Amino acid sequence: MSDSDPVQELMQNVGELVEAGHVDEALSVCDQAIEQDANFAYAWYAKGCLLGQFLENPQEAAECFLKATQAAPDSPTPWYNLAITLQDLGEVDESLRCFDVCIRLDPENSDAWFNKGAILDGQHKHKLAIECYDEALKHSPDDVDAWAKRGDSFRDLGLHDEALESYEQALERDPNNLMALSGTGEILCLEDEHEEALGYLEDCVDLYPGHAPAWCQLAIVHSRQGDQESALDAIEVSLEIDQTAEQWSNKGEILSQMDRWEESIQCFDQSMFMTDDYPPAKYGKARSLMKLERFAEAKPLWEQLLTLENAPSQLLETAEKMLQKCRENEG
Repeated sequence: MSDSDPVQELMQNVGELVEAGHVDEALSVCDQAIEQDANFAYAWYAKGCLLGQFLENPQEAAECFLKATQAAPDSPTPWYNLAITLQDLGEVDESLRCFDVCIRLDPENSDAWFNKGAILDGQHKHKLAIECYDEALKHSPDDVDAWAKRGDSFRDLGLHDEALESYEQALERDPNNLMALSGTGEILCLEDEHEEALGYLEDCVDLYPGHAPAWCQLAIVHSRQGDQESALDAIEVSLEIDQTAEQWSNKGEILSQMDRWEESIQCFDQSMFMTDDYPPAKYGKARSLMKLERFAEAKPLWEQLLTLENAPSQLLETAEKMLQKCRENEG
């Protein structure tokens, strides 16, 4: 950074201005400092923070952080802020590159490791993400979010025991952690430990009543326990909060369990309207149509299901059998 004392003195008031709520004045001071010394990294960095945190202008904030990295390429902090801002802007590849630079300059930066892992998770690179969370936990062993995200990564890999161990570590440090409560409930449901899953998910929705995925998972547990009325109540709450193809499909499945075939078809249609290639919705609608002996309508759905690369093998096996049944009932 520059050794220009007048500029440094000018920047000393920025923090006080921000604390007093005079963000525009603080921004003006940064601009004055940059005008006097365009290579003063701290002025670019501070301006980026003001634009990003207070003025909600991430695009210009990223430009300022980039200027700061150019003025002070060996300082990890501007690289970290640039990476975070690019991540928020959806420029994940460039964000990853910046996190890598930050980590090279500051290998013990647990936040950088964590956020790099989160990006890799979003790219379905769960094994690489776990390596990042492990590095984050090496330097910050009590980072609850890192333990919880590590659990999510193992869950997405189908490694349930490892996921539960990570969630347990998170809950030991924060018994009310959203991700760990929800994730534990989901895995216990998959393991058919429905009563135990119910406890975690009920705690989760009590603490976080606005978390739609937990309500959706709670509905699944109730349904598998045979309590379709409670399941329907839970999925309705979920849909009031947010609407996804999965939630509509789950509502359709619950209504199917109640032999409410026409209503279930409407839900599956809504699911497919949101995500046309969602296998459970195609499967569910086709099955409901079969129950109503509407074989001609079910047939193209079974055919479409067989072409989906993301369809589970169990659904594909059923689709082949049902398609044959439709052919037998043609005419």
